[in-house]
Amino acid sequence: MTLRLLPIYALLCLALFSCSKPVKSFCFKELDPEYGLNSAVTFSLEINDTIDPQQMDLSARLYDYNDDENGEIPLILQITSPSGAMGCDTLCLLFGKRSADESIIRNNGHITINRTYRKNIIIRESGVWNFSISPYKEKDNNHIFKKITGLGIFFKKEER
Repeated sequence: MTLRLLPIYALLCLALFSCSKPVKSFCFKELDPEYGLNSAVTFSLEINDTIDPQQMDLSARLYDYNDDENGEIPLILQITSPSGAMGCDTLCLLFGKRSADESIIRNNGHITINRTYRKNIIIRESGVWNFSISPYKEKDNNHIFKKITGLGIFFKKEER
């Protein structure tokens, strides 16, 4: 009797493991250090998990960073869904000010800031999502954009 059920168990195991979803989707782009962030940077991420809540993190790499320096990087984030629906948000990545939603990696005068943008996101559409991050330039903040040598977007499954 158990030999007859063996193919069924094998099919169940195959179905369970073939449906496993990636834990993380990410994209990081290096920028020209001569110009920094002077225009929009675009990312395309395939996100197929429409069940589990996701956390979206943003990452920025800066050079010529001083540990005593505090500041913010004002950005415009534009999101386009696989069906073409669009949304836009303005946000600030803070640096020098510690936060529970932040991690900082220091390396040879560079600093990489990873900060949580949103938690508990339920993706309603699977497919390729497009993201565009541009500088939100004001009169006195153009100098900070020249320090940015990389930007990234990370999605990871929330732990329950």
